[in-house]
Amino acid sequence: AVNDYSKAIELNSDDACLYDRRGMVYHNLLEYEKAIDDYTRAIGMRPDYADAFNHRGLVYQSRGELRKAIDDYDSAIRINPGSANAYQDRSIAYYNLGEMKRALEDCNTAIRLDTRDARGYINRCLVHYSMGEFKQALRDCDEAILLDANDSWAYHNRGMVRYSLGEFDLAIEDYDRAIQLNPSSTLSYNNRGIANHDLGRVDKAIADYNEAIRLDSNDVGAYYNRGLAYDDMGKPQQAIEDYSRVLKSQANDVQALYHRALACIDIGSFKQAVDDCRAAVLIDPGSRQIYYARSLAYAN
Repeated sequence: AVNDYSKAIELNSDDACLYDRRGMVYHNLLEYEKAIDDYTRAIGMRPDYADAFNHRGLVYQSRGELRKAIDDYDSAIRINPGSANAYQDRSIAYYNLGEMKRALEDCNTAIRLDTRDARGYINRCLVHYSMGEFKQALRDCDEAILLDANDSWAYHNRGMVRYSLGEFDLAIEDYDRAIQLNPSSTLSYNNRGIANHDLGRVDKAIADYNEAIRLDSNDVGAYYNRGLAYDDMGKPQQAIEDYSRVLKSQANDVQALYHRALACIDIGSFKQAVDDCRAAVLIDPGSRQIYYARSLAYAN
């Protein structure tokens, strides 16, 4: 596709749409600099090109440059205030910045502009969920599913809400559906594993974490959660291996250090337990649980 657009640009180098479309291809290929260059060229040719501003904002968002993304979304909205997509995308940027009030305002506007787009409700669900407004979040998920019964994120998010409401079995049903629709979702496997673990179905939880790790061998959350499950099964050595895998990627993870210390105590590796507690205290000197674990290690 890149070659096709490049040839088209050679024939018609003044067509801003061609640069915008090639930028989209580069974005999908994760070639962010090239995508930004193309969108910037398109905007230079057409300063009122709202879609190009919005698309460039999406690239900045993918790179974690959220303020730059918001600036582009602002421009897109200024040019085309009726664009629900721009409000949706800006709401996600505000959400990722923790600015929930602004995120909620943009979600509301996006839904008002396009009441039939499930994404608006899915995004607003996340905002309500982060604000602890679980009933409102649940209503948004239900509405999203009514609009699009095949959107895996609607079920995944409703699973999160139901889990937070203590409805573990219903949460698992939603994660089941989310996985059916998107079998490569490590997050859904992880969350279903947590719900299964909380219901005492530790074998099923480990099976879910195993699948998440098979799909993404760098999923530290799955290793950590599986470590907790192995601990509950009385398998401290396997738990230590999983916590160590977490710490290989995130050396300052206090909870992984704490749980590995406890597992080390269980197998008699007291020096390693003390070392883990010492490292954890340097990161979080106010953690009481670390001092508790270190006292257990010293006592032995």
